[in-house]
Amino acid sequence: MTESKRYRGHVSAMRADNEFLGAEDLLDRGDVWLKIEGVYEHKNRKACGKNQEVMYTLKLMTDKGQPCKKEFWLKSTNRQKITSLYGPDTTNWEGKWLCLYVTEVKSPTGGMTLGIRIKDKKEPPAKQGESNDRAE
Repeated sequence: MTESKRYRGHVSAMRADNEFLGAEDLLDRGDVWLKIEGVYEHKNRKACGKNQEVMYTLKLMTDKGQPCKKEFWLKSTNRQKITSLYGPDTTNWEGKWLCLYVTEVKSPTGGMTLGIRIKDKKEPPAKQGESNDRAE
């Protein structure tokens, strides 16, 4: 018999088994600054219930240098934004900061849904008591 109980908590817990960073993971967190650890190419990887022949992801780190538990699937809009910030050579993206936020976006199936986008900012604001000079 299945046991049921009322759940009260952040929706990100409902996505805990998802390997990719999604809008629900960032809800109510405002601007989220993460650093690019690397860009990765995957062949024949399953995502969203489909086998992706080729896909690219970012592995990200927090401002404390901790690796993020989930990868960021690099789709067209966000790839273009990073290219406009840091250029077309992905080698130059490593060690660079991204400012992620949640907003409404067009759904691939039509209509609107929540998605992650990247702001036109390259450096996180300096924390109180520290300079804005960040070693890369």
